[in-house]
Amino acid sequence: MVNNFIDRCSFLIFIISGSIIVLPELSFAVFITPTNFVKINSYLSIPDSINIKMAMFLYLLMTIIILVVKREQIPIIPKRLIIAYMSFLVVMIWSLLWTPDLQYGLLKSLEFVFLTSLACFAPFFLFREEKVFNRFIMTLVVISAFLSVFVFIAKPYSFLEADIEAVKFDTVLGGNYILMQYVTGMASLGIIYHLFYKENSRIVRTIYFVLTLIFLATLMYSSGKSSIISFFLTVLFMFFMSVKRNGAVLSFKRKYFRIGFIVLLVGAVFMMSIGWVFVTRTKALSTPDYYGRVERLSNAKIALDLFLENPLRGVGIGGFNMYSIQMEDIEKFKYPHNILLEVMSELGMVGLALFLFILGSALKNLLYLKRKYWHSHFDTLPNVVISFLLFTFLMAMTSGNITNLALFALMGMAYSVENLIKKESREIECVSG
Repeated sequence: MVNNFIDRCSFLIFIISGSIIVLPELSFAVFITPTNFVKINSYLSIPDSINIKMAMFLYLLMTIIILVVKREQIPIIPKRLIIAYMSFLVVMIWSLLWTPDLQYGLLKSLEFVFLTSLACFAPFFLFREEKVFNRFIMTLVVISAFLSVFVFIAKPYSFLEADIEAVKFDTVLGGNYILMQYVTGMASLGIIYHLFYKENSRIVRTIYFVLTLIFLATLMYSSGKSSIISFFLTVLFMFFMSVKRNGAVLSFKRKYFRIGFIVLLVGAVFMMSIGWVFVTRTKALSTPDYYGRVERLSNAKIALDLFLENPLRGVGIGGFNMYSIQMEDIEKFKYPHNILLEVMSELGMVGLALFLFILGSALKNLLYLKRKYWHSHFDTLPNVVISFLLFTFLMAMTSGNITNLALFALMGMAYSVENLIKKESREIECVSG
């Protein structure tokens, strides 16, 4: 009874925290998370006819329309993003002509056309001020704080459990540890690369530091492997990115260098204690008959073979679903659980080239902004978006599919943050002038 009450309350808080009408950026933060809203409907006794994700989509779309009418202008969106994205969308819809699974392919295409497109372009309309962007990150922090508390209250398994088979991650999120790790990972990155360096008191910074430790503990305690690897690879990348070469002279941002070192050190300590499940499950991958290894490698080979058989156009959107293996008592893969293999197998070289162009251009623009604002107080903005984008992409290499809302949202954010910085800079110049 108590656990059921906790489950219901936590999910209610989770939804309410992202649904405040006057602050659409909070809803957007929840909208792009890999949330199992079907399970939420069940916990909150919401009728299946009510689609929470679609309701949030309609609310955000309506909000954007109101903002455009109110401001009487449409924000600048780079042509290279629009052209590449629309071309990718055309290739996807065109592939419906030859996909072997038209029903699933059509479902994926419609989700991409509406939900993913909104996620990609909404940042241009919503994030026009730094305080709005800060509220977006704070939403992730608040959600992560609630979930971290509840997961340790639920205590799905012992910190010192010896039998990996006894691990059943049954918490406030059911078995969705990917969402748990995604939120805690993003919240941690948001703190260490942005919020921690704002003009805050020592008490606030201490709170942020403690929260980061709690989030790291939650991340390591959850049973997913890829999320943990993605997070620490991101921190390691940002650690080396803090160094700047100017001819023969090397300089670095001490704040990022220092915090990166601390996070990696804390991660190593947690790895030897609370992260035993991660270590055990990672070791299991070396076992030839481990189902996780057999299933993923087999499906990866199938996806690669489909690409080699149809290198130019792929088998069509959603087509992989017809060829993936079926293991006993395990749900069949509908997609390869690797976004590059998915694009390659279903949309061929054309789709892959367009996807990599969108991703590469977004990262290139962020690196440009990082160099441009290296000595500015705006330097945290491109840095935190880089960390978000890298973390989300690495996670997409092992989970999620082509309709990944967070990944495409961050591709759009890679450009919208430039508009934000320019707007804030003009306002500062007006005030100082």
